[in-house]
Amino acid sequence: MVLSRSPAHPTRNSGVVLRPDQIPASSRVQDALVPNGRHALNSPIRLSPGQRLAGEFRSDLRPVPFAYGHVYEVRAGSQLAWDRSAFGLIGGSNVAITDLDLSGTQAVPTLVNSGFAIAGLRSCSILRCHIHDVPVTGIGGCSGLIQDCELIGIRTTPGHGGTAAAIKTTQELTIRRCYIHDCEALGVWWDCRAPGGLLEYSLLSDIQQRCAEAEISGYPRGFTWRHNEFRRSLPVTGPALVIKGSRDCSIYGNTFSGWTDDCAIAVLHDLRPLGGFGAGSCRGSWRPSGISIHDNDFRGAALCVPSDITLGGRDSGAQVEVWDNHNYTLRRA
Repeated sequence: MVLSRSPAHPTRNSGVVLRPDQIPASSRVQDALVPNGRHALNSPIRLSPGQRLAGEFRSDLRPVPFAYGHVYEVRAGSQLAWDRSAFGLIGGSNVAITDLDLSGTQAVPTLVNSGFAIAGLRSCSILRCHIHDVPVTGIGGCSGLIQDCELIGIRTTPGHGGTAAAIKTTQELTIRRCYIHDCEALGVWWDCRAPGGLLEYSLLSDIQQRCAEAEISGYPRGFTWRHNEFRRSLPVTGPALVIKGSRDCSIYGNTFSGWTDDCAIAVLHDLRPLGGFGAGSCRGSWRPSGISIHDNDFRGAALCVPSDITLGGRDSGAQVEVWDNHNYTLRRA
């Protein structure tokens, strides 16, 4: 279904209002094509099961070179901008979002999870989208695939620190060939009982908090972070990758540059007894176990571990099974 037909040689139009009720709401209507131009919205778009929402023109995909080839920097043509809404695209299962420029939304003080561009999609595919200038979280609470997307300028808003990230989820999620950069918020955050995930062939640059974190997660499938570049030039503190109270993490083939005065990877305990502190599924955690870290290129400091974790062995229930065969180009004395 085409929301509006364009002439053979359409011109860009600014300020066109696309009302949420123009997006098909029936599950029997599968496709919606968003016209090129900027569409100012004041309320969220709720997606139906199986719906496909696409920009009218294919995104301008520009390769960004890095250590393992390239990722794509995306400039999508159809722009959805929320001026007075707490959410952008929400709900839906087995949905596809492609070739869109998404920005705006507001962080509402009374809504902790507000200020999301995309939220709560299950078994989704988010492809070739440009997500920027969002006050809390770019993509939150989704499962499925995020590929060839650019996320930039994701901010942190006071009172929303527990959710602020370019991508945050408690679901299983694959992130591939994405460019995440210049964000105040955390980069990619698997939080509280996420069953597992994959981050590969992506570039994460100048993120003021952690680039990626697995917190109290990993059962039953675990995590793989491979063939990414983590780059820092801003004067920020903290590691690139954090494994906190999580298990079965495999980290290999990555490049870390710019962590010359800090650790690039941190393995931390965050022991929370069942019924103890933390909210909901955050109660109860593991000591880090099944951690495999090898064949990375550290162009700066390498790693940090708690004192009761023995590298290459077991101690107090913690396991760092493989931590070797790295290339240290600026290894700290």
